[in-house]
Amino acid sequence: MFMVTSAAIATLGYLISVYFENIWLGYFILLAVSTVFIATLMGRSKAYFESIVSYRVVTGLAFLLILAHVIAFALDYNRRDFQKELVLEIRHRIDEGVAKSEIQGSLLYALSRYKVDEYSTVMEAYKSEYGERLAENGVYLSDFDIEKPEGFDDDEMDYYYEIDEANDEITITVATIVSNGEDPEFQNKNGQTGKYEIAFTLNKQGVNYEVLN
Repeated sequence: MFMVTSAAIATLGYLISVYFENIWLGYFILLAVSTVFIATLMGRSKAYFESIVSYRVVTGLAFLLILAHVIAFALDYNRRDFQKELVLEIRHRIDEGVAKSEIQGSLLYALSRYKVDEYSTVMEAYKSEYGERLAENGVYLSDFDIEKPEGFDDDEMDYYYEIDEANDEITITVATIVSNGEDPEFQNKNGQTGKYEIAFTLNKQGVNYEVLN
C-alpha cells in the first residue's frame, strides 16, 4: 500500500507540472516524494538488517543519494535563467542570419539587375524580380510565406516594406516574435514589444541595413 501511494503521489506531481506548465514544480514534488519514500523505507526496514552497522551504512548511502539529488536540483534551478537566455541568444542569431540571408541577398540581386539590365530605376528592377512579394498594406511575403511547408503556419518572423518613389528606394523591415532586442520597451512594427527588429534599405547607392532593436 505504501509503494502504491508513493507512486500515485509521484504521478500526481507529474500531472501537476503538466497542468501548470512548470517542470520545476513537478521536479520538486518528485524529489520530495522520493525523499519521504526512501526515509520511510529505511525506517520500516531497520528490523530486517543483520546488524546496526549494516543499517547505518545503507542509511548513509541513502542519505548521500538524496543529498546528491537535492544539490543537482538546486544547481539546475539556479541555472534555469542562464539556460533560457542562452536559448534566446541562439534563436536571436538564427533569426538575424535568416533575415540577412533572405532579404539582403534579394536586395543585392535586384541592385545587380538594375546595373546590368539598365533599368531606369532601382524600384523598377526590384519589382521586376520580386514584385510578387509586395503584398497589400505593406506586408512583404518572405520565402516561407510563398513556399510554406506543410504543417507550419508561422515562421515567427514578420516582414514589412515601404517604398519611397521620390528617392527610388525600398525598405524592408523584419520584426521577430521570439528573439529579444536590446530595448525591452521598443515598440516593434508587428505590435510586439522589445523584440529584435532589423531594416534593410535598397537604393542607387547600394544596400544597407540598420538594427532597430
